[in-house]
Amino acid sequence: MNVSVKQSHVQAWLILYFLVAPINFIMALDSNGFALAAPRIAVDTGLTYVQISMILSCREWSYALLQVPSGWIVTRYGPRLTLFAACLAWSLVTFSMPFAGGVLVFAFLRLLLGGLQAPDWITSVVVVRSRFDGPKRAKANAVLLACLYLGAVTSGPLTTSIVSLWDWKGCFYLYGGVGILASLVWWAVYRDRPSSAAEERVRLPGRPAEDLRLLRRILASRQCWYIGGYYCCIAAIQSFFRLTLPTFLMNAKHVDYHEMGILFGVQWSLMLVSVLTSGFVADYILRRTGSMFLSRNVLGAGGIVVSSMALLGAALCPGFVGTFAFLCVSMAALGPCQVTTWSLVQGQPAEYTGIVGGWTAFCGNLMGGFAPVLVATVLHLTGSWVYALACPVLLGCMGCAFCVAITTESRIADA
Repeated sequence: MNVSVKQSHVQAWLILYFLVAPINFIMALDSNGFALAAPRIAVDTGLTYVQISMILSCREWSYALLQVPSGWIVTRYGPRLTLFAACLAWSLVTFSMPFAGGVLVFAFLRLLLGGLQAPDWITSVVVVRSRFDGPKRAKANAVLLACLYLGAVTSGPLTTSIVSLWDWKGCFYLYGGVGILASLVWWAVYRDRPSSAAEERVRLPGRPAEDLRLLRRILASRQCWYIGGYYCCIAAIQSFFRLTLPTFLMNAKHVDYHEMGILFGVQWSLMLVSVLTSGFVADYILRRTGSMFLSRNVLGAGGIVVSSMALLGAALCPGFVGTFAFLCVSMAALGPCQVTTWSLVQGQPAEYTGIVGGWTAFCGNLMGGFAPVLVATVLHLTGSWVYALACPVLLGCMGCAFCVAITTESRIADA
């Protein structure tokens, strides 16, 4: 390895660790802050539980609906401008949250928050795509995902501590201020074009007609739908851990509120460790076998099957210890699925990465909002957690077929 290539690799990891990953950490804090502060907000503002739930859902739907446009934006304008504008804007929205005075204003701000956070993840995916070559992308994705999940793990104790020490407004002022600072650092330090001419470059803006033709071409591909379908199935299971797990633990297993919070953090800690480990395992398999199919498709398909079966085991197990053990296995098995998804997205040609990534994130977030409603409806109709959790389990098994069908030959538009 010559000196310039080695310097380029070091620069890529520095950008990931000190620019991209921290912004994703901040996004996780901002997106979870309202939910964790909601009990205090309800007391201070007089909002009902139904109103709080509606406000929380606003962010999820706007985040999902703007994924594909976000992919187009980062493809057209590049990561530097896109992430700077998005991070600065959503941080200003976070900072202004304490000034809201009613349900409509809170709902509007949450809609803005989700829409403005939508470009963050796909921009991060494009940065990894342009800075890391194929064999190293799984490790880079693992670090990126781990930092996102570290934000989810940290947001609970950090937000509740800030709210307890000051009040709920304090956490929004702090998170918003840190986000504004991070956006300015990103703009000052990051440059779209890699220093080495051998590295892939982010696609420069083209004419709108060309962009629309590119979008139609990508969405006409079976591979695009396979990737989106696979991520839908992952999100169906992961949404259980993000939204339904507290109710399951408290109602089905009679865990008290304090213990539930601890167990919730343990689950997301497992996810963090899993994505880190999975990235290194995937790259090790690729080095030893030279097979993208084994290191991506087989690993991802196996992960979603194990996660689905373990979730079903948790629903069927009568004792708490066995249930929690199955839940741990199910959550940990999602790590390879996440790493596989974004490695497959980045395996597509550079000009397709932004839009394909946006489409994939759209599919996942859409299912992430739908699956908990489906589980709750089945639970209401049957009174059985086994029947309710059979829904994400079946979707997870379908995900195995989607994953195996995805080609690793990086020709999405020809599929």
